[in-house]
Amino acid sequence: NVGQSMEQERTNYEYRDGNGRLLYSVVKFPGKNFRRHRIDSDGKEHWNWDGIQQVPYNWHSVHNSRAVLFVEGEKDVDTLHSLDITATTIAGGSNGWGPLLKRQPDFADRYFKGFDHIFIIPDNDESGRKFADDTAEQVNGFCKVWIVNLPSLKKGGDVSDYLDSIDGSSAVKKENLLDYIESNKTTWIPET
Repeated sequence: NVGQSMEQERTNYEYRDGNGRLLYSVVKFPGKNFRRHRIDSDGKEHWNWDGIQQVPYNWHSVHNSRAVLFVEGEKDVDTLHSLDITATTIAGGSNGWGPLLKRQPDFADRYFKGFDHIFIIPDNDESGRKFADDTAEQVNGFCKVWIVNLPSLKKGGDVSDYLDSIDGSSAVKKENLLDYIESNKTTWIPET
């Protein structure tokens, strides 16, 4: 059954408010095909986010933290969360900030002014560096912004790839990443 096969191959990334209530989802289908999904108050399914106020991914787990890792993509947030590392992102990948700010110009102010430190870990490609700069521009002024470029990543590689390359338990992977961040973080400086 093709419909059942597609259902099994999709991944749901659920966006929740600070109390853990489901607001909407990003659904990933095979071939990096992402779609927006929500269920209205009557239980009807919609494949759009009309009228939705976006929140950072994993918001219910990070909103009371003083520091957070900011990565490009929900998969990487989930990987970090599985290691008990506080992480978030926004929907839309490397081009997510533009459309988000058109609809919610106060998004960064609303969600990121409570943090002391944001550590941005870009994917190893041009769009990853653009996303890191866009993110830093939005959160700069609310907190200390750091960039952490991971070593030995293939083009397009991300923090999940970095962690996959480390032999050992989850605790070893976590300690390795956090030690690397502490030793290699650099202050983000805006381009002039």
